[in-house]
Amino acid sequence: MKLEQYLGVIEKFIADKLMETGLDGYVVGLSGGIDSALVAAIAAKAAPGKLLGLIMPIDSQPEDAEYAVAVAKTFGVNHVRIDLSASYHHLLEQL
Repeated sequence: MKLEQYLGVIEKFIADKLMETGLDGYVVGLSGGIDSALVAAIAAKAAPGKLLGLIMPIDSQPEDAEYAVAVAKTFGVNHVRIDLSASYHHLLEQL
C-alpha cells in the first residue's frame, strides 16, 4: 500500500468516527511540531471545518506558537491560543 492509500484509510476512519458519534467536530493540540502538524493536516482533510486547534504553550519558545498558527492557517483550522505557563507554575508551587 502506498502512503496516499494509508492516508486515505486514516482520513476515512476519522470522518467515519465523527459521523458515528454525531459530534460536531474534533479538537487537536497544536504544538508547532511535526507530529501535531501531521495530525491537524489529516484531520482537517477528513473533517473540513470541523476541527479546533488548541495552542497551549507552557514556557515555550515563541516560534513554536507561530508554527502552530501557521499550520492552523495553512489547513483552515480554527484555533485558540491559551498560555498555560502561569497555571503550570501555580500547580508546581502547590505540589
